[in-house]
Amino acid sequence: MVKKKITLTEISKITNISRYTIYKVLHGKGHVSEATRNRLMEALELYDYRPNMNARNLAMNKTYKIGLVSMKADNAPYFSDMTGKGISHSIKYLEDHGLQLLTRRAPFDNPQQQIDDIHELIAEGIDGLIITPIDTSDESELKKTLSSLDIPVLFFSRYIPSLFSSYAYVGIDYRSSGKIAGDLLGKMMCEGEQYLVHTDKKASSDYFDSNRYDGFFERISSYKHIQPYNCQGANSLPKEELYAFLVDKFSRSDNQLKGILDMTGHPITVAEAIADSGMTSRITYICFDLFPEIIDFVKQGVIDATVFQDIEGQCIKAIELLFDWLCYNSSPDYPVYNSRLDIIMKENIDYYISEYLASVHT
Repeated sequence: MVKKKITLTEISKITNISRYTIYKVLHGKGHVSEATRNRLMEALELYDYRPNMNARNLAMNKTYKIGLVSMKADNAPYFSDMTGKGISHSIKYLEDHGLQLLTRRAPFDNPQQQIDDIHELIAEGIDGLIITPIDTSDESELKKTLSSLDIPVLFFSRYIPSLFSSYAYVGIDYRSSGKIAGDLLGKMMCEGEQYLVHTDKKASSDYFDSNRYDGFFERISSYKHIQPYNCQGANSLPKEELYAFLVDKFSRSDNQLKGILDMTGHPITVAEAIADSGMTSRITYICFDLFPEIIDFVKQGVIDATVFQDIEGQCIKAIELLFDWLCYNSSPDYPVYNSRLDIIMKENIDYYISEYLASVHT
């Protein structure tokens, strides 16, 4: 009997090394840790892997056209930047293997554009779709549009809850991210101090912001030594007025507002108010994500901690999964791929900038 040849997909499952990393090792592209490289090479030798030249030649002459429909949000402008980096990285390493990415970005306040974008991409002949849905309601036209497609679809960063079990999802557990923020604030604040959750109108209506919000209060409510700061209207203040409000509040001798959680996606205003008031060592400030504009604030200790969700890495993972799906007719092994949630502080931020991000995304 002729022994069946082992495939790279099988090697990937055996070693728990992604196909994407295997591509980089076999083709000498990008950075892969020595330990991972050695583990892969040992497995290739152990299972006597030999490339299927016929399949490879066919693959090299085939294009896999993926449409990626994401969003532009005023309250999180870095999302587009981080997604763009993930796209560039994926093209760099998979373009030679037939990957073609067609991208569209719709403003967060214009969900209809996503539907128009999908129809446009379908007309251009995409083989699969990755989408960050804006309108996630059950009654949305987007849900109807996605349900009518006969190509593989994968959610990235956000999903439509009623379709969650139908498509794979790459993102984070929003409720857990809120719980982490609640624990951070609860453990860092002292007896009798008060905290403010800086949010916006979207938090109450958006499914994912609401989940994060609920997770935060589920956890912070267990810390009985601190209390929420009661100030109606503070969350709806424009940036200039919010800055003036906080500076004034911090300057008062009876101020008990000693903790702030930012859920708006643009934590710069609060950070500037804390720094300019000379309150860096007296205010506990927690936010989400890591992007260039806040790095100095984290290094200075103005932002005590940020919950990092690695949007760039999520984007790379989503493209990798759909590419494998199309290239090898191999649907994702798991329906949910939640990105790791890391806590970044001034003590470890240099590691994330110079080591972690470099090793994962170069």
